[in-house]
Amino acid sequence: MGNDSYKFTPIHDLSPERQFRALVQTIFDPRDLVEIRAIQSGSRSGTTTSKVVYRAWHPADQLLDEYSRLADLNQRGANVYYGVNPRRDHSGKKASVHLCRTLWADLDDCSVEQARVRWRKKVPEPSSVVHSGPGVHLYWRLKQPLRLESAERIIELEATLAEIQHESGADTTQDVTRLLRLPGFDNTKRSPVPCLIKQFRSNKSYSWNRFERWRRRAMVQMVDRPSLSLIHISEPTRPSKSSRMPSS
Repeated sequence: MGNDSYKFTPIHDLSPERQFRALVQTIFDPRDLVEIRAIQSGSRSGTTTSKVVYRAWHPADQLLDEYSRLADLNQRGANVYYGVNPRRDHSGKKASVHLCRTLWADLDDCSVEQARVRWRKKVPEPSSVVHSGPGVHLYWRLKQPLRLESAERIIELEATLAEIQHESGADTTQDVTRLLRLPGFDNTKRSPVPCLIKQFRSNKSYSWNRFERWRRRAMVQMVDRPSLSLIHISEPTRPSKSSRMPSS
């Protein structure tokens, strides 16, 4: 899936649909299976509620044709999320995540400028930066995907992500089934606010070795605290709370 058309286009000049396409084409390869969820928020008796109004799995190249459907759901108040890691089947289980192409961090309640202060000189410059409304998402595209064919490999990735996210000043959102907000749509949790790409380098990527510092730190943490390495690969089909209710 080519993305050369975005390399030299100011990202702020792209329409919402082209921002959506830019992220999908950068994060995924054409045949990657992408999980999509649209979640409607509301309130009942003073309590915030949420309901999944649309859930589907699309190959990335076919997902590009779903923009109108997702935009319609968004206009009706649903928030649109996607699974950062490709899935191997139509499941919310960790075992359905078989590879990772992009590392991420989710910073809540900050502007892009405030987020930059947190990550500057602490972690590599992100490939892409998305303003999610109340927060900021950072992405680091990998030159070669990590194959997640064992529980141990998933443990290693999640622990490394936790270290990277901690150093970035982000929340711990390292679960491999993590959902994040798609740019090109409004964040409707409060008053509608556009979710927009603010920094975009479609040709910037990193080797996994670039993150060796955080991987080693994570391995030390797991040796010192064995409980950190506990992981349940055979989870219930119902997604975890972190996966059901993305934070920003």
